[in-house]
Amino acid sequence: MLGITIVNNELLYLGIGIELLLLVAIGLVIWAMVRSSIGRKKTYSFEKKKPVFFILFIVLLILILLFILNWKGYITQSVWHF
Repeated sequence: MLGITIVNNELLYLGIGIELLLLVAIGLVIWAMVRSSIGRKKTYSFEKKKPVFFILFIVLLILILLFILNWKGYITQSVWHF
Protein backbone atom coordinates (compact mmCIF):
# COMPACT_ATOMS: atom_id res chain seq x y z
CA MET A 1 0.00 0.00 0.00
CA LEU A 2 1.43 3.32 -1.11
CA GLY A 3 0.78 6.24 1.18
CA ILE A 4 1.00 9.99 0.79
CA THR A 5 1.44 11.78 4.10
CA ILE A 6 0.95 15.51 4.59
CA VAL A 7 2.73 16.82 7.67
CA ASN A 8 3.61 20.41 8.63
CA ASN A 9 2.29 21.91 5.37
CA GLU A 10 4.57 19.64 3.34
CA LEU A 11 3.35 16.93 1.00
CA LEU A 12 5.68 13.98 1.33
CA TYR A 13 5.50 11.49 -1.51
CA LEU A 14 8.17 8.85 -0.98
CA GLY A 15 10.28 11.55 0.68
CA ILE A 16 9.90 14.06 -2.16
CA GLY A 17 8.32 17.45 -1.47
CA ILE A 18 5.52 18.80 -3.65
CA GLU A 19 7.68 21.75 -4.69
CA LEU A 20 10.14 19.34 -6.30
CA LEU A 21 7.28 17.52 -8.03
CA LEU A 22 5.98 20.86 -9.37
CA LEU A 23 9.43 21.76 -10.71
CA VAL A 24 9.75 18.37 -12.40
CA ALA A 25 6.28 18.69 -13.97
CA ILE A 26 7.01 22.20 -15.27
CA GLY A 27 10.35 20.99 -16.61
CA LEU A 28 8.68 18.09 -18.44
CA VAL A 29 6.12 20.42 -20.03
CA ILE A 30 8.83 22.85 -21.17
CA TRP A 31 10.98 19.96 -22.45
CA ALA A 32 8.06 18.53 -24.44
CA MET A 33 7.23 21.95 -25.92
CA VAL A 34 10.84 22.61 -26.94
CA ARG A 35 11.25 19.11 -28.35
CA SER A 36 8.08 19.39 -30.43
CA SER A 37 8.95 22.87 -31.72
CA ILE A 38 12.51 21.95 -32.69
CA GLY A 39 11.60 18.50 -34.06
CA ARG A 40 14.14 16.48 -36.02
CA LYS A 41 11.63 15.70 -38.75
CA LYS A 42 9.49 18.42 -40.24
CA THR A 43 6.84 15.87 -41.27
CA TYR A 44 5.60 15.50 -37.68
CA SER A 45 2.35 17.32 -37.09
CA PHE A 46 1.22 18.85 -33.83
CA GLU A 47 -1.87 16.58 -33.76
CA LYS A 48 0.30 13.52 -33.12
CA LYS A 49 1.77 15.12 -29.99
CA LYS A 50 -1.46 16.42 -28.44
CA PRO A 51 -2.00 13.44 -26.07
CA VAL A 52 1.43 14.01 -24.50
CA PHE A 53 0.71 17.69 -23.93
CA PHE A 54 -2.76 16.90 -22.59
CA ILE A 55 -1.46 14.34 -20.07
CA LEU A 56 1.39 16.63 -18.92
CA PHE A 57 -1.02 19.56 -18.61
CA ILE A 58 -3.47 17.53 -16.50
CA VAL A 59 -0.64 16.32 -14.23
CA LEU A 60 0.59 19.90 -13.84
CA LEU A 61 -2.91 21.13 -12.95
CA ILE A 62 -3.33 18.38 -10.34
CA LEU A 63 0.02 19.23 -8.75
CA ILE A 64 -0.80 22.95 -8.68
CA LEU A 65 -4.19 22.18 -7.11
CA LEU A 66 -2.54 20.02 -4.44
CA PHE A 67 0.01 22.77 -3.79
CA ILE A 68 -2.70 25.42 -3.37
CA LEU A 69 -4.80 23.21 -1.09
CA ASN A 70 -1.72 22.33 0.94
CA TRP A 71 -0.66 26.00 1.14
CA LYS A 72 -4.15 27.08 2.27
CA GLY A 73 -4.13 24.35 4.93
CA TYR A 74 -7.15 22.39 3.73
CA ILE A 75 -5.31 19.06 3.63
CA THR A 76 -2.85 19.65 6.45
CA GLN A 77 -2.01 16.70 8.72
CA SER A 78 -4.06 14.11 6.90
CA VAL A 79 -2.95 10.78 5.49
CA TRP A 80 -4.02 9.39 2.11
CA HIS A 81 -3.65 5.73 1.16
CA PHE A 82 -3.95 4.34 -2.34
